[in-house]
Amino acid sequence: MVITVPGDLAGVLEGAVASWYRGRKSARIPYPVHVWLTIVGLGTRKLHTSGDGALAILDEPI
Repeated sequence: MVITVPGDLAGVLEGAVASWYRGRKSARIPYPVHVWLTIVGLGTRKLHTSGDGALAILDEPI
């Protein structure tokens, strides 16, 4: 089992992808729900945002 801690995310960023939630008749929420960061030497990690500024690192397959 891989466990990523916040300090592991320090490095050279190769890429970033984000996803947002959009309701049926509503505008897109202002913050992304998930962000995938690809970091040199670490690979890609999925982050989950809660909207209050907190981030959870989800060590699960892409």
